[in-house]
Amino acid sequence: MPYSFLTPGNVLSYEQAELSRQYPYRGEIWLYSRDHIFFRSRMGATPYPPKSPTPQGSFRNIASSKGSSAHDGRAGALEMVTQMPVDILHEIFCHLHPVDVLSLSRTTRSLRKILLEPHARGIWRRSLANIRGFPLCPPDLNEIQYASLAFDNFCTFCLATGGVGRVLWVCRVRCCQKCMKQQFASEDELDLWIPEDIYIEKPDSIFPCVQSSKSVEGRRKLLYFLPTTRKYLQELNDIAVSKDGSALSTWSQEKKDIQAMRITHAALCEYWNAHWSYRRPSRSSPSCVWEIVIVLSLILLLAVLWRQKLLIDA
Repeated sequence: MPYSFLTPGNVLSYEQAELSRQYPYRGEIWLYSRDHIFFRSRMGATPYPPKSPTPQGSFRNIASSKGSSAHDGRAGALEMVTQMPVDILHEIFCHLHPVDVLSLSRTTRSLRKILLEPHARGIWRRSLANIRGFPLCPPDLNEIQYASLAFDNFCTFCLATGGVGRVLWVCRVRCCQKCMKQQFASEDELDLWIPEDIYIEKPDSIFPCVQSSKSVEGRRKLLYFLPTTRKYLQELNDIAVSKDGSALSTWSQEKKDIQAMRITHAALCEYWNAHWSYRRPSRSSPSCVWEIVIVLSLILLLAVLWRQKLLIDA
């Protein structure tokens, strides 16, 4: 493409050139550097704006000249992600690990809205399918609940991250030691709560339960999950009031089928957790006080290194 050349002797700077007056057809101008100007023979090209000189002075002057554009730029860059076409976002999210999808759903409101919409279940389904050997989602949970149960590391009730051991797959919860005492009941308590007119031979075949960590007389007692147990007891009380034997048998068979499904699925999850799931190497985590001391020491070190800059900005 032919170009005509204008030497720096004719144009000393962009400010002195006064391009808007001398060259009204801005589409013809191709700004290449501060010392040279080229004229393009093709019309309609958008001119490349000249770079403004770097502001002189301290770091504070540069920040003040930009105003709040730095903060707005960061916010705008994050919003641009959600402004992409939804089908493209879905295709990207489908290739992520469930842990990453969970983190994205808790990042911003716009991302949470995208990932929690009903038509976004395919994202979670394909993300879970990326995990090798991971069992399919059970019918009593949706994909989001299943991903949170398997890959989150906090208690379902108090959201504590410390002391949360294995997942209680049959009860569909993660539970710390403190909440275990509040959210589970013993066998003796369950026997007292069941209506007198109703006899259940094996409560563990109906009510979700786990084995206690402590053994009594060489036997580990069962602990029953209270939220589901209360719901079942309310249904039993209604049946006891109606005195309908067929309703009791139908209810018992339905709950036994649900419990059998949970136990079977829990066994698959336990096998996956023992043979396939990734485990971080165990390490002794420092105490909270020690972490605070480290952070304060680093802040003090940075203040000493940047003391001159801080004094100038002040």
